[in-house]
Amino acid sequence: YALPPPAEGWKPPNALLGEGPTGFGVDHPYCSDCQQCWNVLMDATPTSKEESTTTKDNQRYLEYLVVEYTRDVSVQTSVTNTTQETVAYYLKQKLPQVCVVSVGLFDAAVEPPVHVFVSNMDRYLRLLQRTCGHVVWISIPAVVEDESIPQFQNCQLQTWNRAVLELLTSKEYPNVHVIDVWEKSMTTNHIGFLGMEPSFYATLSRLFLTIMVDTNHS
Repeated sequence: YALPPPAEGWKPPNALLGEGPTGFGVDHPYCSDCQQCWNVLMDATPTSKEESTTTKDNQRYLEYLVVEYTRDVSVQTSVTNTTQETVAYYLKQKLPQVCVVSVGLFDAAVEPPVHVFVSNMDRYLRLLQRTCGHVVWISIPAVVEDESIPQFQNCQLQTWNRAVLELLTSKEYPNVHVIDVWEKSMTTNHIGFLGMEPSFYATLSRLFLTIMVDTNHS
């Protein structure tokens, strides 16, 4: 993100605010809990002679930015307090046409009350509203419940999903859209207790490809 760290140093997450990280990132400042997750930028800008002049209108790229929790403090900087604020600050320089958000599942490790979860989601979506042409939230998927990880309960995850959908209908979010994957995830085979089989992600990929072609978003 090319921003200096905070002068006062990294501040650990506050569970009362629903903040992550909760695992590896707690003991390793500026790292996420996922040790094999990295920000990735894939440039797909046309290189033909006809389109040799790159502008914001014809620049095409796909970028993945690691954000694990609805209120994440892994990436703090001198001008931002949360990963969400850092991402929004970064995206403001790029003004992407579409931003896809998929957070909420790992908040189960923090176990915030519903009102805290919704408040954090509201704050994150409003940050993205100001920097992205359109924002797409992929709802929380169902998990395979495991007694050894009691925090991850489908009833809780579905409660959060419904609360966010209610939030989006009760406030002004003209450029925020939802892809509700709950029912699909309930009928899809899981890999482990969190991941889905490849066909689940392939279906999402085809959906986004169709949207991009039909609306000419790049």
